[in-house]
Amino acid sequence: MDQAKGDNNMRIRNVFCPIVVLLLAGCASISIDKPKDQSVTARLPQPIMVTQSGFVDFGDPMLDNFNLSRYNGQNWQYVPQSTIYYASPGMHTLAVPARDGKWHTDISKGSTFTVSQCPLCYSCPVGNVHPMTGQCCDNGMCDIPVFGNFGPSFYGNVECQKMIFPSTSPKYWDEFDCISTAIDFVRGGTNPQVLAVSFTPAYSGTLRHVQAPIGLISGTNSLQVWITANANNSPGQVLENKTFNTVRPQPPATTAFPPVDAPAHLFFGGTTQLMAGTLYWLVLGPGAADTVIAWNSALDDVSIPAATTFLLNTTNTGVAGPWAMKNNQVNRRPAFEVDVR
Repeated sequence: MDQAKGDNNMRIRNVFCPIVVLLLAGCASISIDKPKDQSVTARLPQPIMVTQSGFVDFGDPMLDNFNLSRYNGQNWQYVPQSTIYYASPGMHTLAVPARDGKWHTDISKGSTFTVSQCPLCYSCPVGNVHPMTGQCCDNGMCDIPVFGNFGPSFYGNVECQKMIFPSTSPKYWDEFDCISTAIDFVRGGTNPQVLAVSFTPAYSGTLRHVQAPIGLISGTNSLQVWITANANNSPGQVLENKTFNTVRPQPPATTAFPPVDAPAHLFFGGTTQLMAGTLYWLVLGPGAADTVIAWNSALDDVSIPAATTFLLNTTNTGVAGPWAMKNNQVNRRPAFEVDVR
């Protein structure tokens, strides 16, 4: 069994061909083929299930006994070329339990690998993070992203796949969750700024989780977060308001890496219902007069002022406004994702 030591973004590749039992050896496999530190590839022979008709079927790939083919309690389509982004640092086992359908012998296979770092890893209030989707899961159910402009669903974007410094850096944008180096500020004091971005959920559900790449620059560690209804294309009635005092300090800005390399995870109590197709606003404001927090933009998202999707309040630190459109003809919106259950 091979091992690979590297960063956490590892691609799992499925190779399949229906063949007779005698020709199984080199035709079906799972492999980890892109550890980001360019180390030797780790390959895992695909455990197979031989049916009575003599053809090859895939078993479910398992990561540390976590079924990668199940989502929200049901089988979901395990997509070839899928990638594990959320395996915590340390030793892991990738395996598929399987049994020979004719001889009824155990043909399960497994291989261990070591993750040296996981820039995107985090902990859920209850349960575990799905290794590929990045959603919190418990009791066989997972959160569902209903709106977002960064993260795994955007990694296929050309901008997200670019290396920061081609040929000189092992880091890729997808390791930073497709987050731009551009920053907008949430701050208090005599020059306050509150930021608001609009979103329309694709599905209805109970608000559980907001992800946003934010970092504390200075002052009191206190962030006000509101979810509001829409009122004349600006934040309206407050549906949810919560204060967070655990914003991570902003890493020093360098020329090599974005200032924030992973999103913060803001969890809610599960009482606010969001309806599909309805416009809402996510609003971030300072929790104290001296608070200064940076909010990174998404690479794959552009806000046109006429669309009224990115607003700011520079008069006070409340959610009532007055609100103005973010200036510039074309401006990237802050990165965020809204998840429901």
